[in-house]
Amino acid sequence: FFFAHTMDDAGSESDEYEYEDEDADEVEEDDDDVDDIEQNGSCDDFAAALSEETSEKRQPKVQVFDEENIVAELKAEAQRASSLLNLSMSAACKVMREFDWNYDKLQDNYFEDPGILDRLGLHLGSQVYHKVELKADNPVDCPLCCLSYPEDDADEEVYALNGCGHAVCAGCWQEFMVDAVRRKGPYCANLTCPIGVSTGGLTSKNCNVLIDESMFKRFLPQDLYPKYEYFVVRSFVDSNPRIKWCAAKGCGRALRCNDTRKAHAVECYCGFKTCFGCGNEAHAPATCKQMADWHSREMGESDNLAYIKAHTKPCPFCSTPVERSEGCMHMVCATCQAAGRKKDWCWICGQPWDFEGRHSNFWYNPPCKDDPQVQEKTCHVNKVQTALYRYIQYYSGYAEHEKTRRFQVTKDTEKAEEYKRRITEHNPGVDGEFVMLAVNSLVTARTYLKFSYVYGYHLSDDKQPFFDWKVKGVEQEVSKLSNMMEDLYRHDMLSTEGPPWNRDQVVDQAALLKQKLEDVMQGFTVDEEA
Repeated sequence: FFFAHTMDDAGSESDEYEYEDEDADEVEEDDDDVDDIEQNGSCDDFAAALSEETSEKRQPKVQVFDEENIVAELKAEAQRASSLLNLSMSAACKVMREFDWNYDKLQDNYFEDPGILDRLGLHLGSQVYHKVELKADNPVDCPLCCLSYPEDDADEEVYALNGCGHAVCAGCWQEFMVDAVRRKGPYCANLTCPIGVSTGGLTSKNCNVLIDESMFKRFLPQDLYPKYEYFVVRSFVDSNPRIKWCAAKGCGRALRCNDTRKAHAVECYCGFKTCFGCGNEAHAPATCKQMADWHSREMGESDNLAYIKAHTKPCPFCSTPVERSEGCMHMVCATCQAAGRKKDWCWICGQPWDFEGRHSNFWYNPPCKDDPQVQEKTCHVNKVQTALYRYIQYYSGYAEHEKTRRFQVTKDTEKAEEYKRRITEHNPGVDGEFVMLAVNSLVTARTYLKFSYVYGYHLSDDKQPFFDWKVKGVEQEVSKLSNMMEDLYRHDMLSTEGPPWNRDQVVDQAALLKQKLEDVMQGFTVDEEA
C-alpha cells in the first residue's frame, strides 16, 4: 500500500502528542466559571475559566492528527474495508468515499447494491492490471500514441487494466499519470482509465475503471510519487465529512469529530478554531451560509455597482455616470463640457434642463419631483442607498475588530510577554500569567465581535436592534480591559508607585467580559438561520 516507507513511524506514538490513549486525543473544554474564582485564587483557576470555549459550552470530542497519523488513519480505514470487500486498497477507498467513510453505512448498504462495483469502475481482487504478452503475429495498438507493439517498438511494454481490458503502452501510462499528478491535484487519487468508450453514437465517454496506487507506484517517476501520496491524503480528508483540515495557515493537522452537527468551533493543538461546516475559521455566531454571502460581497463587484447605482446617474447626453455631492439639481456633465458640448440636465428626472418649461429657474426644487414615475425611481434609489449604507456600517465594524485582533495577536502578545517578564524579574512573588490570559480573552472577544457584525447584518429588522445593543455592551467591556492592559504596559517597574491596576482588577474585568459574551449568545446561536 502507498506510504509504505512511512508506516513504521506512522503507527507509533507521536513525539509531541499521545495518540494511543483516546483521552489524550480528545480536546475537551473546562466547565469552570470565571465568576467562581476567588480574588486570591491562582492563575491556574483563571486559566481554566478563560480557556472555556465561550461560543460552545458543550463541544463534541475531537481527535487531532498530525501528518503521519492521518496516513495511519487512512491505512486503517482502507484495510478494514479491503478485507471485508476483497478489493484493493485504492478500490476500497473509492467504495468508502461512496459511503462517506462510514463503515456502518457501508455494511448496511454495500451488499444490497449488486451493481455498485460496475458503477464505480471496480472489480473483485487485489490485482488491478497485468502485463500484456506481445506477439509479432498479433500486435497490440496503443490508443493513446497510435503505435503498434511489438511492430513499432519491440522493447516497449504494454499493460492492460483487468477491469476493462484496455491496453496502453508503458510510456503513455507514465505520461498520463504524470500529467494527472501535476495538473489534477487530489483528483489523481480517483483517476480512471483514459480510453474512451462508445455510447452508441458519435460521442464517447471515458472508461470508469479505477487506476489504483499500485499502477502509480509502477509508472510514476520516483521523485513524483511522494506528491501522489500527498494528494491521496488530501483526498481522504477532503472526502470524509468527519475530518477537516485545521484552518490555520501552515498548521497541516487534521481534526476528526463524529458529531459534526455541534462542531462549530473545533480547536486544534495550535490553538486555532475551525468550523466543521465550511472548513474555515470558526465564525460563531454567524452561520456558514451567512459567511458565504458575506465573502461573496467582499470579493465581488456587486457593492461597487450598488454604490454607483445609489450615488450616480447617467448623463442623458453621453451616459457617463455623474455623482452629485451637494448644491442644486441643475447638472452639467464634466465629460460633455470637456468635449466642448456643454449641456444642462436635471438631477431629479434625468432629462435635459428645460429653461423655458417645467424646470425654468427652479434650481433646488423642480416640479418634476412630483412626477409618479420619478418618485418611483427615487424610492428605488433610496432603498439601494439604505441597503448599501447598512452594509458599509456593518463591514466597518467587522474590519475594525479584525484589524485590532491581528494587532493583539502579535503586538499585544509581545507586550504582555515583556510585562510578564518584568513582573517576574522585579516581583518574584507575583505570578504574571494573568496578563497573558487577559490578552487571550481579548483576542477571543474580538474574534466573536468580528463575526457578530456578519450575524447582525443578516438579522431581521425586529431582532437587529436588540442584538446590536448587546454587542455594544461587549465592546465597552473590551475597551475597558484593553485600556487597563495599556496602562500596565506603560507602568515603570522601578517606580515607587504601584501599578495602576492589580491582578484582581484585571481578572475581574476579564470575568465580566466573559459574562457579557455569554449574555450576547443567549437567544442568538450559530444554529439559528437569520
